[in-house]
Amino acid sequence: MQKQNLQNAVAKSENKIHLTGLVGSSLSFIISSIFKESDKPFLIVFDDKEEAAFYLNDLEQLCNDKDVLFYPGSYRRPYEIEETDNANVLLRAEV
Repeated sequence: MQKQNLQNAVAKSENKIHLTGLVGSSLSFIISSIFKESDKPFLIVFDDKEEAAFYLNDLEQLCNDKDVLFYPGSYRRPYEIEETDNANVLLRAEV
């Protein structure tokens, strides 16, 4: 019942959907299940790069890895204006 409600919200809505109270990889299973049944693109935002990488790995395993992209934050850090994070520059170039 809950999954059907969420699928309907995704299908009908142009708004944001916020999920809470999920533990471990349960979010990855829900996202992959609904993504496979939807024709809309998904944008998922996490608090930090480590958390995003964790879910990226899950979703690459559950979905086609060509359907999952990792778009890292800006290559410049606000407290290091003159220095760039070369790892993020490379990751952004690959996307």
